[in-house]
Amino acid sequence: MKNWKTTLAGAVGAAVIILNKYSGIDLPVAEVTALAIFIVALVSKDYDTTGAGAEAEKPGDAYNQKY
Repeated sequence: MKNWKTTLAGAVGAAVIILNKYSGIDLPVAEVTALAIFIVALVSKDYDTTGAGAEAEKPGDAYNQKY
């Protein structure tokens, strides 16, 4: 649980899949699963990365030093 957003997205995705299966909502399973995976992938990042996009850095990364 290094990134709370990834954990939350996974928990919400799992809850939606379970609710879809055991309730009368009847959403398409493949689309619900794909959407849950997409959201988890969207908010996840490496545990030792600081920042986002072009400003992302890893401590000790010799190839990503900003001078």
